[in-house]
Amino acid sequence: MSLLDTIDSIVGAIMERRGYHYLALREYRVSSQNADGTLELEAMGANKPGKAPGLSNVRIMQIGPGSSIKPGPKSTVLVGFKNGDQDNRFALGLWSGSQANQMIIECLDLQLGGQATDFAVKGTTYRTAQNAYFTTIQTAIGTAVTALTATLPNPAAAAMIAFLNAWNGAISAFRQVNYLATNVKVK
Repeated sequence: MSLLDTIDSIVGAIMERRGYHYLALREYRVSSQNADGTLELEAMGANKPGKAPGLSNVRIMQIGPGSSIKPGPKSTVLVGFKNGDQDNRFALGLWSGSQANQMIIECLDLQLGGQATDFAVKGTTYRTAQNAYFTTIQTAIGTAVTALTATLPNPAAAAMIAFLNAWNGAISAFRQVNYLATNVKVK
C-alpha cells in the first residue's frame, strides 16, 4: 500500500465517520429498475467499484407528484443523501448516457419545447401543406359543382351538388380550427 493510498484511506474514514461523504451528489450507473420503481445502481467514476458499494432500492426524486420515469439501459444518475443521511438516499430524475424508456408527467399545464415556434410534428410546415391540399380539393369541388349545375334538373346532379357543398363546408370548418399547439393541457 502506497503513502497516497494510506492517506486516501485515512481521509476517507474521517469523511465517512463525519458523514461528509453523504453531503455530495455521487454518480452511479443504473443496473436495473425494480417493479416498485426504485433503482439498482452500480458505483462508477469517483465511486469506483471496490471502493464504494452499489446501491439497492434507491427511490427516484421525480419532477412532481404522480410523475415517473423508466431510465434507459446503463443510464447515469446522480445520487444524493437527504440531509447527509445515508439511509435516505435518492436518485435525481435526471439522466445521461441513454434516453429514458418512458416518462409520465402529471401536471395541469405541460409546455413542450419552451419558446419553440415549430412543433415536434413540424406543425407550421404541416399546416402550410395541409392548407394547400385543402385549397386544391375545394377548388376541384367548386369546378365540379359548376359543371353539375349545368346538367340540372338531373336528380343525381342535384344530390351530388348537395354532397359536394356539404363536403366543402366540412373542410372549411376544419381549416378554421388550430389543432396544433406548443402548450398541452393535461387532464
